[in-house]
Amino acid sequence: MMKKRYQRTALPQYLIAGTLILIAIGIGLGSTMIMETIPFEDHFVIPWAAGRGWLLEGQNPYDSAIIDLASSAIAETSFLGELPRTEQFDLPLVTLFLYLPFSLIPYQISRAIWMSVQVISVLLIGFVSLKLSAWKLSNGEVLLAIILLLAWLPSVNGIVNGQLSPLIILLVFAGIYLLLNGQATTAGFFLALTFGSFPTTFFILLFLVIWSIMQHHWSFLGAYFAGIAFLIAISVILMPSWPLDWLGILLQKFEGLESLQTPLMNFANALPGIASYLMIFLHAGVILYLLLIWIRRKEKPNKDLIWRLLFTFVAAYLLHIEANLTHLLLTVPALFFVFRFWTERWGLLGRIVSWLLLLLIVVTPWLEVVNAIDFSKEITLPFLLIGFPILVLIGLISVKWWAVKVPKLPFENR
Repeated sequence: MMKKRYQRTALPQYLIAGTLILIAIGIGLGSTMIMETIPFEDHFVIPWAAGRGWLLEGQNPYDSAIIDLASSAIAETSFLGELPRTEQFDLPLVTLFLYLPFSLIPYQISRAIWMSVQVISVLLIGFVSLKLSAWKLSNGEVLLAIILLLAWLPSVNGIVNGQLSPLIILLVFAGIYLLLNGQATTAGFFLALTFGSFPTTFFILLFLVIWSIMQHHWSFLGAYFAGIAFLIAISVILMPSWPLDWLGILLQKFEGLESLQTPLMNFANALPGIASYLMIFLHAGVILYLLLIWIRRKEKPNKDLIWRLLFTFVAAYLLHIEANLTHLLLTVPALFFVFRFWTERWGLLGRIVSWLLLLLIVVTPWLEVVNAIDFSKEITLPFLLIGFPILVLIGLISVKWWAVKVPKLPFENR
């Protein structure tokens, strides 16, 4: 009896595909309505214009004329977007590669698609964060936690303003999850894609490099550095002058150490009388503690690996020289990790406290901005930008003594 060459596709598969298409269309239409209603600072339009000018008109992406193209693109739409506080495209060419597919599409359509990409990135950040923390939740609770993360002010700020940060943070989290699950080569290539965003990824990748050397994880190191070498080689072949052009713009922007503002600096400035001394003490203290937890020579150097990684995520935010509200997404896995141990240690009470606190974290920032939602202005909420990550850091330190005593932390033996 001959086998049928083709089989009918089950109806549920059509329903799933149709549902996904409708969701994508809905996100795109919703994105357009939001951008026509709420003022925002468009971090997408300059890289879009840089890529479009380079690909379609042969312009240097670092030329000042790119700003004119970006400005006219916004002016031709009904969006309430404004150019970011920069005079030129100032990202490495390897980062521009992430924007090139969008640059071939007209601005209004590509901006809506980019916003949809950011929504999906935040949703996946929530999912991967739960995996990294190993917080055991029901399917309904997982969905609720991810939706709450999507509604969080830092997430919405990054999505509406079109920042690259959510996508970069997703690549970092996904790459680390793959690495911890034995897919070192794939993880290396994932993390290589974030090379141009080193203010965000520097401390995280430095830890991974140190850990990989100590553990002889050569496959990860080989894939990571091969990926970076490939990106740099391709970019130099396509545009040999870009490193000097990019460095020239960075030197023009640099206005001394005062132009660097980490969250810890802002925290120290709350006490102007001792700000300079407190600033040095805080940064030195965090960096020294990082080095202490990074370099371990015990019999089981991986025993609290995930805890050290999550601590590094929070420290990477606190030491970020260009940190903004959206970079708080770096702290999400650590927050879920704390909730996980509260739930395991205190049972139902820990679960209730964790969910109430999560709701409080999501709702409270909106109470401060709900009367005048305007993403074109920098949102400065000290209790969120400084207080929240410090509380997460304290929570991590407090559960460390419970975490190291459990028989097996997530990914411990891998």
